[in-house]
Amino acid sequence: MYPAPFNYHRAESLEDALRALERSGGEAIVLAGGQSLIPMMKLRMGEFPQIVDIGRLKNLSYIEQRDNTLHIGALARHAQVAASEAASRINILTDVAGGIADRQVRTMGTIGGGISIADASGCWPCGLRTVGATVVATGPGGSRKIPIEDFIVSAYTTSLEPNEIVTEIQVPLPEGNAGSAYVAFKRSASAYPTVAVGILLSMNGDSCSHGRIVLGGRRALRVKHSHAWRL
Repeated sequence: MYPAPFNYHRAESLEDALRALERSGGEAIVLAGGQSLIPMMKLRMGEFPQIVDIGRLKNLSYIEQRDNTLHIGALARHAQVAASEAASRINILTDVAGGIADRQVRTMGTIGGGISIADASGCWPCGLRTVGATVVATGPGGSRKIPIEDFIVSAYTTSLEPNEIVTEIQVPLPEGNAGSAYVAFKRSASAYPTVAVGILLSMNGDSCSHGRIVLGGRRALRVKHSHAWRL
């Protein structure tokens, strides 16, 4: 199936993209890597009269540590996150990024696009909720920070305003003796997970001082907290 007709605008800068969104009157959608949005358009899961392409904005593809937080630009590709030395300090990030679909999708798809689509079967929503990530959204009035659990409202719905763009994901570095992991069960390597789980544990000797488990997959994400588990 072919997508519905649309007008296409390739943004030359973030400011250019924001102006295009504002001119569209809420009818535009942002294209980053296109690995989620384009299949949705071809299946007519949504009709978007205006497409604003930000995929070539090189200043949004960084991955760097600043103090105790990992800052990931929204246009960082899945493959880039998987290979990043900075991201490897938080195991779940490389688990998620390295297991998404196939090499072609990981090379083109972006972390910002992955969470902006808010597909309940996607890997990034589960992984980023596990580590308590924060999403930075930028609009005409500036930037605001949104906890990931508030950013994703429901399947295919986020708290982004029509004239905002996801520009960064911030992940706090785990303190002390902590570790994390993500496992997804799929029908095939390129499919969305039928069920997935992310886990973050902080250890104090032989006790778990903090734990967080997030279940993902085809249904809404579910989160469980626990404190002071005894092993």
